[in-house]
Amino acid sequence: MVENSERSKLWESYGWNSETEKLPKPRKVLQRKRGAPTKTQFRKAPGLADSYQAVYKKHMKRSNYMCMPVRFSEATKLSQRETAQLEDPRGKVWTVSVISVGNGRQRRFSRGWQALAAANGLAVGDGIEFTYKPDLDLIQVKIHKRGCNAGNDSET
Repeated sequence: MVENSERSKLWESYGWNSETEKLPKPRKVLQRKRGAPTKTQFRKAPGLADSYQAVYKKHMKRSNYMCMPVRFSEATKLSQRETAQLEDPRGKVWTVSVISVGNGRQRRFSRGWQALAAANGLAVGDGIEFTYKPDLDLIQVKIHKRGCNAGNDSET
């Protein structure tokens, strides 16, 4: 732990006046418990690693990409591709870019994703289910509108 005199010297170097202002308290660093869910959590759809569910959030509306879990990209071989075919609930097939970020394992749907989201009227809070169809070599996208009952989802 840093002593008060050392802290005050540090804060004075940032323009803090020790005679007129109180010394700020150090912030606690919160650590996530092992196995606790992260801020952005993907739920595995019932079945295999070839499907997953996500909730369309506010920040996704502004961004031009949609993240996918590592297990999904590896199970569907998207980790080795640059494009993917997504079939929306109306049956239209969209070609979207697949890019890698970070250490290269994390993959995202990029160019073309925002057009698919806009065309299907995705709104904040809507559920999105991605299911890989190996026989057709495409990913089926189901949209569950916010506010619908679990047993009575309206898919757009």
